Amino acid sequence: MIDLRYVKKLIDILDESTVDSIEISSDKGMKIRISKSPTQRGAVQVAAPIPALLPAPAPAARLTPVEGIPAVGEAEPPKSAASVTPLLEVKSPMVGTFYSAPEP
Repeated sequence: MIDLRYVKKLIDILDESTVDSIEISSDKGMKIRISKSPTQRGAVQVAAPIPALLPAPAPAARLTPVEGIPAVGEAEPPKSAASVTPLLEVKSPMVGTFYSAPEP
């Protein structure tokens, strides 16, 4: 059995010193460990994930009205087959994919 006065004296000595922890074992197989800082056995410290830096949003482009093209929200006049301009419609193979150039 460990004497309680002995343990208290060890604690006082440890508090007065610069030593962080002490471990003493007796010839009878008794071990005592006293530490100033708490330790957790089996605890694993995991670093928090670093959030990825997001690119700054691009400034909004200024829209200037173009003659002959109705602004958003304005009613479009009905189109006739003769008034349609010859534009090439390119369809994307995936929904939501925008191709600004024909090739990369």
